[in-house]
Amino acid sequence: MYVATSYLNGTGEIHESPAGVAVSTDGAEAWTFINEAARLPVVELLPVSGLVGGVYALTTDSRTPLALGNAPIIAEATVASQPVVQPAVSFTSILAWVIAALAAMALVAAVAMDLRNRRPVVESPLTPSPVRNR
Repeated sequence: MYVATSYLNGTGEIHESPAGVAVSTDGAEAWTFINEAARLPVVELLPVSGLVGGVYALTTDSRTPLALGNAPIIAEATVASQPVVQPAVSFTSILAWVIAALAAMALVAAVAMDLRNRRPVVESPLTPSPVRNR
């Protein structure tokens, strides 16, 4: 089990002070610090599979994993640049746009019909009102 520890201090403004990364091999009864020197705020720990005491840490200062304990140092890989190929327009994407357009037109027609049917009926003042029997 691995843990990255830190503590907060300050009164008006809070500061985070990283304490280090520790490992426990006995169910969290005893802890051993594997890196106290870095003092970087750790946001995520990535244990090395099959290697006790080896962990990579992602910090707030860098997106490159920092090797801690007996984790092997990762060499920076170079990425070969390849030309970007634009994907061809597929039949399914065209069909999706056509269906979306038809659905939009149906929605507009439905709203227009609803608005037309909700128009209040104005009675003419010349029309006599119906007489009610008592």
